[in-house]
Amino acid sequence: MRKALALLLALSLPACGVGNGAQGPYIPPASVDMAQPPALEQVQPGPDSSGGDVRLLWVKTAGGGRVRLGQKVHAVELSKAVGVPVQCAFEESGVLGQYACAPTGPVVASVLPYFTDSACQSRLYWETPEYRSCISPEPMIGVWYIAAPSSYIGCVNRAVAFRLRRITTPQIIYTNSGGKCVTFQTGTADRNYYTMGADLSSLIPVGTLGVE
Repeated sequence: MRKALALLLALSLPACGVGNGAQGPYIPPASVDMAQPPALEQVQPGPDSSGGDVRLLWVKTAGGGRVRLGQKVHAVELSKAVGVPVQCAFEESGVLGQYACAPTGPVVASVLPYFTDSACQSRLYWETPEYRSCISPEPMIGVWYIAAPSSYIGCVNRAVAFRLRRITTPQIIYTNSGGKCVTFQTGTADRNYYTMGADLSSLIPVGTLGVE
């Protein structure tokens, strides 16, 4: 009698496990926000190409080259001048319709607005050892940008490049503040200091922008 009663109770209770008629954990219906993004289509390896909706941009260089806008290339004359390979990329850094191949490394350093003399004529660049290039033992070219006339937009700047010359730690560093050359700070032994040597700006490759 007890076995029959237990069997009857078991059959009358709602199912709570996995099986026929089982109720699993509640899963809310998928909404737009919860939907998985579509899988990326597999594309065969190959060169980039223009399409009906987009056209590739290219720079035609003064030396007869044809390179992609923003693509890193080897700067031949700059490399010869400093004796190490110099990379550059054509960016929106030209004036009068020309694009400049701004040096990008591995021997390039941005030049800060500091000087070694009280007249603010001899530009100075410094680096800390942890910022030194991992390819070149020391930077060879200093680069900064001059804004185009009547413009404050960075994309129309002109690249200027100079050879860097290593110097001993300067006693005093100067800066130009409000049109006046004033003392900025003293030199410190934990930095490497360089002054600007020969102007290499004429060796920066230039070109004009075109579309495929």
